[in-house]
Amino acid sequence: MSKADVRGDAIRAAAIGVVEQVKWDWYTTCDRDGHTRARGCGWYVDIRHPGNIVTRYCHMIQRPEVAIGQQVTAGMVIGFVGNSGGSSGPHLHFEVHLDVPPGPFHANRDNAVDPVPFMRAQGAALGPAASSSIRSRLRGGRPSVTTYPSMRRRSHPPGPWVR
Repeated sequence: MSKADVRGDAIRAAAIGVVEQVKWDWYTTCDRDGHTRARGCGWYVDIRHPGNIVTRYCHMIQRPEVAIGQQVTAGMVIGFVGNSGGSSGPHLHFEVHLDVPPGPFHANRDNAVDPVPFMRAQGAALGPAASSSIRSRLRGGRPSVTTYPSMRRRSHPPGPWVR
C-alpha cells in the first residue's frame, strides 16, 4: 500500500557507483519547496555506475547525504524525497542515462532512457508492477517515475541493481 505523502522518505542508490554530481540547479534558496513555474531538478544527485550508466535523483528536500567522489552501494541512502525545483509536489524524479561519456554534466536528454523497462531488465521493477519491498528499498515510497516521450528504449546488460 502506498503512502499519500512521501516527503522525507529515504532515496536509495539503485546500484553501486560513484557520486558524480551533488547539485542545486535553480536560482533561489535551496532548502524550500519548488513550484510548477520553477525550472530544474532542485537538489539532485548523479551517480555513475559501471558501464557508463548514470542515474539521477531529483527534487530532494535538502542537501543530499552524499558527496562528489563518494562510493555508494545498492540501497544506500543518498537523500530524502522533497519538492525542490520545478515540482508540483513531493516525489522522486528518477532518470537513467546510458553510454554517458566520462565526466560530469554529460547525462542529458540525448542519452536518457525510460527507467521503467531498464530497471525491469535489471530485475528491479518500478511502477505499479513493482513489489512494495522493491519500492521501499529503492525509494522508500510509492513510485513516481517521470519519463519523457523522447527517451529511447534500449536494453543494457544486467548489473548489480537493487532487487
